Amino acid sequence: MELNQKPFQAFLSSREGTPLFVPGCLRVRTLSWKAQGGCERALLDLENVPGSFSQWAELIGKSVRIYNRFGSLVWWGYVQSAARGEGAYALSRSLDDLANRVAVSYTELQPQGENFGVAKRTEWAEDVRSAAVYGQKDMLLEGGLMAESSALQLRDLTLARLAEPTARLSLFAGAKEDPGRRAERTRAAVRLECLGWYARLGWRVYQPPTGVLGNASAQQGSQSLGNTSSFQRAAQSFTTDGSAAVPVQVQVRVRRYGSPTDSLKIALQADNGSGIPSGVDLSSAAILGSALASEAYPWTDLTFTAPPQLLANTSYWLVLSRTGSVSAANYYLLAVDEKLSYPEGTFKTYNGSVWTARSVPADLVFKLSSVWESTDLLLDAAGLFLNDPYSRVSVECESGVYLTPTSDGLLPADRFAQSLLDLGTERLTSLVCAVNPQLALVISECPAAHEAENWTLSPEAGLQKPGGERFLPGEHPVGTWLRCGENAPVFITRVQISAPDWTPRLESA
Repeated sequence: MELNQKPFQAFLSSREGTPLFVPGCLRVRTLSWKAQGGCERALLDLENVPGSFSQWAELIGKSVRIYNRFGSLVWWGYVQSAARGEGAYALSRSLDDLANRVAVSYTELQPQGENFGVAKRTEWAEDVRSAAVYGQKDMLLEGGLMAESSALQLRDLTLARLAEPTARLSLFAGAKEDPGRRAERTRAAVRLECLGWYARLGWRVYQPPTGVLGNASAQQGSQSLGNTSSFQRAAQSFTTDGSAAVPVQVQVRVRRYGSPTDSLKIALQADNGSGIPSGVDLSSAAILGSALASEAYPWTDLTFTAPPQLLANTSYWLVLSRTGSVSAANYYLLAVDEKLSYPEGTFKTYNGSVWTARSVPADLVFKLSSVWESTDLLLDAAGLFLNDPYSRVSVECESGVYLTPTSDGLLPADRFAQSLLDLGTERLTSLVCAVNPQLALVISECPAAHEAENWTLSPEAGLQKPGGERFLPGEHPVGTWLRCGENAPVFITRVQISAPDWTPRLESA
């Protein structure tokens, strides 16, 4: 059943989903979609509306849903900006100018103990009311060399200025302008620019997990291992980041004493719930004692066999032992840090029956290197947006691509996500991410041309759906394959339609 005779009809609602009554005529002018993100952009004209521009500028941030004349939902997003010509000038408001959560990265001007020029970042300051109205939007400023008081002033002033998008004014050539043209501007519609929900990925910053964790502090002290029954094992606990990681390599500073003929073993174990290793190896690595240095404490690399995926925000243990018998003449020495520079974990020793804290407290000197599957990192980054605005985040495939994040600082979430999507899958297929009508962010794998049902395009520019069916207004082949005659299919990356003819304009990879 048709809604009306217009090709498309737009409806606005609040963030909570309450429909908004808009007097006048809300006319759709342009719609576009991209394979990466789904709904991209819509231009709407709000015609014949009473009142001032400031009244209608309150529509920014509101939800938009656009249907074709057959009642099918074809586009969904939110109002990004509003603009209107009024006589000799134009007014506009945009969410581009919004920031309701602000922090400043800076280099400390004042000495901190023995250090000078320390890189620091202020705490985040947030305007809760603005975030409730528009959604949370971060801004991380680079302040350069400054005192902490200056950084805080810059943060607070920026938040006060940008927590509400303000009106911008553009002047025309005013005085000599034709009166008729000026009157036409006065009657002009309010132009609403709308963006698809995928654009909101650019609103937050994300801290990628650290690829290497541990304690690389200078050695202060050593711990014998395997020389007496009191020191049969040693263990260091650590806590994982907020996303699932796969530990691939551990480095410790260790040397041999005498000539041990067995091996040094490092096992990865879960915590038993009482603050000690579980006793069950999740994975392990070993190195022959004869391969270790007899002097100093060089970094020694051990690679885990079949490493497991660790749970996020969970305590685990590195358990060190020897594979042979205790020997007072031939054993191992571990570098430790008696300054306790690693507050994230605890070091303990095992005497054959119980685990106990070292008599002189210390931390193991170690580095643990991990990798993450790209789709797990995508889930973690997109998780920032759960309920603001995404209802859920879903991964429909595993990429099979593992990597170590390389940034130790905050990144725009959309830029980080795109860098992972660009890697595709181990099967050399592409990954796409889009927001469905239920506002779920869905990450999926693009099918190969031979696996997909292709749209077709005739030499006369006749576009047809798979199977030869006619497409309805607003239906499009973006994110799918299109066959043109006998030529090889092409992948459609973007589609745009505009009034008055609504002819699809296609772009391919």
